[in-house]
Amino acid sequence: MSTTPRLSAIVPCFNQGRYINFSINSITNQTIPVDEIIIVDDGSTDTQTTAWIKSYNHPNVKIVSQKNSGPATARNNGYKYCNGDYILLLDADDMFERTFVEKACNVLCKHPEVGAVSSHVLKFGDQDYTWHPTGGDVAGFMLGINSVACGLIRRTAWDSAHGFNSDMRDGYEDWDFWLRITKAGWLVHILPEILFYYRAKKESRVVDTIRKHKDLYRQIRFNHPDIFSKYFEEN
Repeated sequence: MSTTPRLSAIVPCFNQGRYINFSINSITNQTIPVDEIIIVDDGSTDTQTTAWIKSYNHPNVKIVSQKNSGPATARNNGYKYCNGDYILLLDADDMFERTFVEKACNVLCKHPEVGAVSSHVLKFGDQDYTWHPTGGDVAGFMLGINSVACGLIRRTAWDSAHGFNSDMRDGYEDWDFWLRITKAGWLVHILPEILFYYRAKKESRVVDTIRKHKDLYRQIRFNHPDIFSKYFEEN
């Protein structure tokens, strides 16, 4: 890309008013500026979040609202307002290290085959451990989620995947999204350092997803019969 890429961020938020300032600050404090931030209020109901949504004001931040429909729909709705060449995804209770966007931009600018960039992960809060996903091509995502949902996405990669599958409301919408991107021929690059901080909680949507794994995995295979039938026939 011959000119500096324009950067947009999408932050879905459902009842995360106690944490969202940390998340937004981790975007605004990046070593290269993010041009616009789209916060999508996913039908929040707790008073702390609704008060924050009503009172927050920043010149580069736009807040849009939807009825509660899950993060896949929220990200897709946020994308409608984005003008960026690269799209930063961050959940409202998580954070990026301040150099993530700069390092991820460098990868996307230098490697046109890469459609998205994420990093190693530190989970903190009710759990404390690191995760080192490896990303890669579609084979790297066949047996499971091999990247967090949060990262920097090339707009053309997002478009080729047609965004997130809003039917995956109960979880694994990130896995489905990475399969869509890698099926389209893109690579997911993982920066080999901890640049993303995931807030683990005893009760969360991720915990619910684990409980529903069998049904959601069945849905993933239903969504992608082309690659799953090919993979399991050859292996």
